[in-house]
Amino acid sequence: MQPFYFSAPEADLFAVYHEPRAAPARQPAVLLCYPLGHEYLNAHRAYRQIAMLLSQAGFPVLRFDFLGCGDSGGSSEQAGVEAWLGNVSQAVAELKAKSGATRLCFVGLRFGATLALLAASKTGPVESLVLWDPIVKGNGYLHELELFHKRVLDMTESFSHGVLRPPAYDGLSLFGFGAQLRHELGAVDLLSMHRKPAERVLLLESAAESNASPLTRHLQQWGSSVERKYIPGDESWRQSFDSVLLPGQSVPAVVHWVSEVCK
Repeated sequence: MQPFYFSAPEADLFAVYHEPRAAPARQPAVLLCYPLGHEYLNAHRAYRQIAMLLSQAGFPVLRFDFLGCGDSGGSSEQAGVEAWLGNVSQAVAELKAKSGATRLCFVGLRFGATLALLAASKTGPVESLVLWDPIVKGNGYLHELELFHKRVLDMTESFSHGVLRPPAYDGLSLFGFGAQLRHELGAVDLLSMHRKPAERVLLLESAAESNASPLTRHLQQWGSSVERKYIPGDESWRQSFDSVLLPGQSVPAVVHWVSEVCK
């Protein structure tokens, strides 16, 4: 495991490279795209598990923090969808340089899955793509975040008797999502994608009710082979600061699919 920083136009970005621990090394190289905000914090353990298990299976793996997120540099004012898509391209270059791989697999969770799909569609198809509970419509995601942050701030105000409540309430102020970033997030719509993102796609769903069916049809329309897998999961990690996404069945499912499909 090799932690390092690499240069991006706006700031240095933090990454961890997991070299293959089984010989011979396998392709494709795997890029992990984190979710945002409190979901990033709660998913960190699961992502580390995915990276370690894939490296043990012989894959080179890179996980990294987007601009203005985690241990990467930059501010929330610099962050945005286009900047983050650029970060994916920069991380790919680092992964290729370290691994020597020419084939790629992207794995993303929630908005990390959305960015992985958009990046692959923008630059040309990757070999395989894992979309774990992707955000299909950005406006619905914003509404979800606004409800979460309002609930947290209301709870903080209650515990502190109003002392800690910000004077001007911003629905996403806990992570500094400003107006421009909210506008960019709200404009995201995966069903407007007009280019094939990957040869093979795993669509991993943890909620019984999802909007994955239209996305499946859209991906198939552009020539991707799509496999859907439903693994019921505890959604509390998306609704709290202190509920960790445990590896459970989803992490082994991701590792198994990549290992079986990518030969």
